[in-house]
Amino acid sequence: MIRTTRDENRDLILFVHGLFGSPRTTWGALFELVKSDIQLDNWDIDAFEFPSTFFRRFLRRTANITELAAGLSTAIRASHADRRRIKIIAHSLGGIVVRKYIVDQVKAGNALTGIEALLLASPSTGSDMASLGQRLIPHNRHLKQLHPHADALHSLNEDWKALKIEDRVEVHYAAGGADAVVYPESALPTLTGPKHSLIPSCDHSSIVRPSSYDDISYKIIRKFVLSKASVHEAAGNLSNNGIKVPDPLFDIYHAGDEAYYLSRPDDDNILRSVLSGPLWISGDSGVGKTSLARRVVIRSGWKLQHIMLGGYSALDVNPTSAFLREAIGLETGSYATSNDVPALTWELKTAISSSQIPVRCFLVEEIPVSGQQLLDFISSIVNITSQFDSDSKLRDQVRFVFTSIADPDTIIPTGQTKTRERISFTRAIRWKVEHIRGLLNLIKPPTGISLSTEDDESVIRSADGMPRFVKHVLRDIRDRRTTGEGLADRVKRLDAEGKL
Repeated sequence: MIRTTRDENRDLILFVHGLFGSPRTTWGALFELVKSDIQLDNWDIDAFEFPSTFFRRFLRRTANITELAAGLSTAIRASHADRRRIKIIAHSLGGIVVRKYIVDQVKAGNALTGIEALLLASPSTGSDMASLGQRLIPHNRHLKQLHPHADALHSLNEDWKALKIEDRVEVHYAAGGADAVVYPESALPTLTGPKHSLIPSCDHSSIVRPSSYDDISYKIIRKFVLSKASVHEAAGNLSNNGIKVPDPLFDIYHAGDEAYYLSRPDDDNILRSVLSGPLWISGDSGVGKTSLARRVVIRSGWKLQHIMLGGYSALDVNPTSAFLREAIGLETGSYATSNDVPALTWELKTAISSSQIPVRCFLVEEIPVSGQQLLDFISSIVNITSQFDSDSKLRDQVRFVFTSIADPDTIIPTGQTKTRERISFTRAIRWKVEHIRGLLNLIKPPTGISLSTEDDESVIRSADGMPRFVKHVLRDIRDRRTTGEGLADRVKRLDAEGKL
């Protein structure tokens, strides 16, 4: 059924089925149309298959979304690593798996050049039908993770937003107006836009089963396959041999980006602090807290476990439980659901004690509380980290780094000396003018961007000590070379778009 060759010069369409589906039942009719379409004759097709059944089979467990995403990564590396382009077309749950795969690749520095995705009726914000199904089949893991209030889905959406995935990877969406399983408002980020398609006559099944070339759903699929990506394929992706190419304008620091990292005296202070115990870095948004923390962890040779808790802000989950759930998920691939902090702490300690990772560092960001709730969170962290420190087997296996915009040190009561003894609080301050100038001079040449001396000084002045500002302006210049827009107007537009 599937047309696949080993010719690396042929591009690939990779299909990913959804809940309770399979390559044959989900894509059979579409496979036949694609194989007979002369416009797609130079494309190979393949499918990623995973078990998704109503009931769990005896002595078999159901892989969660994190594990399915890892399986998709394995399949691509094993069978299609040399493909120039891979167009992934995913349905329903398959779209969530693809989104998780993309997020995990970006976090790991493995954002692949040539990867694009079309998500058909995929419930980005969950499905009410999954909620009903979970009541009927309470132990089905996939239904549980598609619930509108599922922790894993909220976490994925927050990562998607925080990592600015759609500035990195070409992603298209399509929804059926007659779909009662996944409503359009869940399948589409917005109802308008060149990458968002709504097909009024399609339901959850017919959107992946066009009967002819004239069906709108097939036209959307064909157009996606033949289209050229509008997202700039920046230098921060993988080369064909799987080694990350350095990106001068990186948002998320990886080891390959070291040549474009401007080291400052604060970096050494951070390294000394994290070696002595848990560290909390606060500072304004855009000042480089995340890159600073990631660099310290990566250069120390520790396994980086990056956690963002923003997705829990809409859930009735305290941030300590959220942190422990995410940490357990990173260690085991299975997300806990309990809110019992002592039980979750024990589960995390058990997972780490049985792991082969010598040292890991949990980098925790976007903590969704303030005021007294933040103080309660810090108190819990003091207790948890003290438990690790008192265990001779775990003491040297775990490091903790937290970041926030607000400075917790200003709200901790004076008498709480134990908190300050247990956690080092440091402030990432805005960069000095000479450091912003040094950054601009470091990253501008490899991008091929030429600015006048006057524009250089304007960027430095407007940055106001924020390195992110410099990179966003240069990235916009690189991606919009033909606009003829002046620097002042460009900065004004970027500010209006919320990108500065």
